[in-house]
Amino acid sequence: MFGRGPGKSLLIILGVVCLAAAVQAQDTDVRDILRTRVEQIRHSGEFQIGEDFISAVIVLPEFYENRDFEPAWTERHKIENLLKSIRGIRADGLYPWDYHLAEIERLLAERADGGGSESYLSADIDMLLTDAILRLAYHMLFGKIDPERLDPNWNLSAEIDGLEPAAGLEKALASPNLHTFIEEFKPDQRFYLRLKDALASYRGIADMGGWREVPLGRVLKKGEKDERVPALKERLYMTGDLEGLGNEASLLFDGDLEEALIRFQLRHGLSADGVVGPRTLEAMNVPVADRIDQIRVNLERTRWVMQDVTESFVI
Repeated sequence: MFGRGPGKSLLIILGVVCLAAAVQAQDTDVRDILRTRVEQIRHSGEFQIGEDFISAVIVLPEFYENRDFEPAWTERHKIENLLKSIRGIRADGLYPWDYHLAEIERLLAERADGGGSESYLSADIDMLLTDAILRLAYHMLFGKIDPERLDPNWNLSAEIDGLEPAAGLEKALASPNLHTFIEEFKPDQRFYLRLKDALASYRGIADMGGWREVPLGRVLKKGEKDERVPALKERLYMTGDLEGLGNEASLLFDGDLEEALIRFQLRHGLSADGVVGPRTLEAMNVPVADRIDQIRVNLERTRWVMQDVTESFVI
C-alpha cells in the first residue's frame, strides 16, 4: 500500500487551491465583464448583444451595481422558470421574441456545447435574462405601448407607489418559484381573463384554417330557405353561437339558427333582431386574424388601466 507522505498531501492541497482560484477567477471575469458593460450603458445609454438591444438601460445598471456586479442567473431552475414565463406570454397577446427568447436559447446552447468564451457567454446570458424579466414585468404592469404616444390627451397616469424595480427583481430572484412570481404581475380582473380565454379560442379557430365567408345576398330571416344557410350555420358554430350543426344540408333558417344569430349580434353590439342584414354579414366576415388582433389590442388596453382599479368602476 502507498502511504500519504507530506509531498502528496501538499500536492492535494495545491490542487484544491488552484481549482478554487480558477473558479474564483472565472467568476471575477464575469463580474468584470458586467462591470464594463454597465459602465458602457451608463456612458452611451445603449448596449447590444447579438441582434438584441438592452432596453432597461436605467434599471439594469442599478440592479448590477447594487449587487456588486455578481451574476444573477446562476441557478438553472430560475432560468427555466423565466423561459417558461416568456414562452407562455403569447397567452397575454404578447410575443416571446420581444423578451430575447431566441438569443437566450442560442447562447445557452452555445455555452452547453462549450463554444466561445464561457465568461462572455455567461455575461451575455445574464444580461439578457435580466433585461427580459424587467421588460416583461414592465409590460404587465404598464402595457407594452405608451398610450400617450397614441393620444396626447391621455390623462390617466400609470404609477405604482413605492415600486423599486431593482429591489423588486432581487425579491423575484429570491422567490421559491419565479414563474409563479411573474404570474402575479398580470392583471387578474375577469375582463382580462375572459379576453385571454377568447384569444386562445380564436387562435384555435385560426389553427383550423379560420372560417369561410358567408356569401353576400338578400336579407335572411327565420322561416326562409336559402342556399347560404349551411355556410351561416358553419360560421355560427365555429364561434360557439350555434351549439350543433343539426342537418347540415338543410336550407331552412330555423329557430335554433335565429337564436344563435341573436347571440352573435349581442356579442358584436349589433341590433339583436335575428335577421342577417348587411351589418351582421360584415361582422361575420371579418377574418379571424383580425379578430385575434382586436383581442390583443384590448388586452393591452386592459393592462393600461386595470392594475389598480377599485371594486366599483365604469368601463
